[in-house]
Amino acid sequence: MNDIIKIPMNPTLEGLAEIKSDVGFPTATGQDLKLSVIMPWRIDAQDTRRFPLIVFIQGSGFTFPNIYYEIPQLSQLAQKGYVVATVTHRNCMEGHPFPAYLQDVKTAIRFLRANADTYM
Repeated sequence: MNDIIKIPMNPTLEGLAEIKSDVGFPTATGQDLKLSVIMPWRIDAQDTRRFPLIVFIQGSGFTFPNIYYEIPQLSQLAQKGYVVATVTHRNCMEGHPFPAYLQDVKTAIRFLRANADTYM
């Protein structure tokens, strides 16, 4: 098959997304966890618009989630004007039973709210 697939030009840079990966946030136990933030790309550094946030928690059966698993799908939301944060949490199999993961997700949301100017 010799078909050449062309990606259309995008001179306005519309619909681009930016990923900030491995953003650390501290938990109450002192263990640093990470989240990744996918956001609409800002062409102009002076652009101060704020975007709505979607917090995505990867299903993981209480084990440590792979926050990169859904990046391609979640990037589509950023292209439409949403900020998406994928959040890690402590692992039940490593001695962190319920409600540890829930506490970690709540801590991540508080971190995102406190840093909204940076990530939203």
